[in-house]
Amino acid sequence: MICVGQYKHDFRKEKSKWAGTFTHLPSLTQPQVAELLRSSTAFVFPSQEEGIARAQIEALACGLPVIGTHQGGATTVVEHGVEGFIVSGREPAAIAEAMVKLAQDRELNSRMGDAAYEKGAEGNTWQDYGDRLLAECGRRLEKRAVNRVTTNTYPGELIYVKTGGVSTDT
Repeated sequence: MICVGQYKHDFRKEKSKWAGTFTHLPSLTQPQVAELLRSSTAFVFPSQEEGIARAQIEALACGLPVIGTHQGGATTVVEHGVEGFIVSGREPAAIAEAMVKLAQDRELNSRMGDAAYEKGAEGNTWQDYGDRLLAECGRRLEKRAVNRVTTNTYPGELIYVKTGGVSTDT
């Protein structure tokens, strides 16, 4: 098991109990993170404080099953039993059970990894995001424009704003 990131203050008190049971890497460059993800079996994110973390999406894009929590925002990107497992972050036994299951069942790990890749890598570039954002803004502006009817200062004249131009009725 490899843990990446700084220790939380409360864990520093417990650190000596866990010495030798995992590898701790305080910080990595982006290429190092990518290499680590490519060589991993699964991604475990048992956070109690995050919303949705970019790290979960990066793990999905690398084809890793994700073990995450409700509190850590995993339900936003992971369907339980499809791309990984959603567990209670306050239940270490549930986290460990999901980890062991993915480590021992290669077929399950592979199936979830394939589903994770489909969800995380396909259509998830910055260009894809920008395209989706612009399309959504366009749809909403179009909807507002079609629904807007304004009156002009000339009695009896209505101006309808529609997609593709303006028409008037007198």
